[in-house]
Amino acid sequence: MSLFFGIVYLLNFITILTILFVERKKQSVAFTWILIMTFLPVVGFVLYPFIGRNLRPNQKKLFKLKRKFDILYKERLQQRNLLSTEDTISYLRENSHCYEGIISMNYKAGNSVYSEDNNIDIFTCGVDKFHSLLKDIENAKETIHMLYYIINNDDIGCKVVSALTKKAKEGVEVRLLYDHVGSILTPQKMFKELIRAGGNVCRFFPLSLGTYTRINYRNHRKIVVIDGKIGYIGGMNIGDEYLGLNKKLSPWRDTHLRITGTSVYAMQERFLMDWYYASNAKEDTDAAALNKFFHPSNPMEILACKFFLVVLM
Repeated sequence: MSLFFGIVYLLNFITILTILFVERKKQSVAFTWILIMTFLPVVGFVLYPFIGRNLRPNQKKLFKLKRKFDILYKERLQQRNLLSTEDTISYLRENSHCYEGIISMNYKAGNSVYSEDNNIDIFTCGVDKFHSLLKDIENAKETIHMLYYIINNDDIGCKVVSALTKKAKEGVEVRLLYDHVGSILTPQKMFKELIRAGGNVCRFFPLSLGTYTRINYRNHRKIVVIDGKIGYIGGMNIGDEYLGLNKKLSPWRDTHLRITGTSVYAMQERFLMDWYYASNAKEDTDAAALNKFFHPSNPMEILACKFFLVVLM
């Protein structure tokens, strides 16, 4: 036991030197970790690799890429006249004053904009959600973008991947992004046929032996955008438990939305930011190249007085 504590103290001492001279954290943060490692050595030894370390250099590079897309996102909103203006704020005060505070907060914090031209289907049952999703995938013509925290290697997971593979073979651009921690038990071979068919598959912040990725830097979003026109967002991941088929976890109550309208634009933008951020893709990322992923709204499809706020932070 004394040998164990000796090793822990030695590693903690090396870590403290790293904090002071390599990572150069803020004084308050550095002082906190030094206290923990000095007086609670085992706790500090266990916690620091997961929640204390700075991001590795290549991950910092990805965050720089994300900031680039944040700027591009704002520019595109300005081009499409979707950013809040004085007229918009005035309208909200007169017609939606009870929502003004939360709309303003989400806009300032995450560039989340409001829109009034959305058609929304609400799913509280996984059976209905996946029936609708698989049908929309089957009817896709150009692109399918899918991001989930969890994709299980079970019946519904295999059905979704099979549907994506079929569309990739037909020439539809398929991009699938999933979180490595959330889907840690999902084998990569599950996506082998999809990749062979021309689909693009990427894990968010993949873990590897000898390296640590801070456990709080995970991607919990569940976003699907089909042809830039149909969006899915909500709380349901991809797993049999959402269909009542997992005896240990079912019945599972969650909510998911199917959206058409301007809000899909923000969902597409967010997916692309996460995709390029996680995959470090070499594809062209200028505004002209990204235009193919966005479809202008048809005025005849606008449904007046339908209000929806997309928060994708």
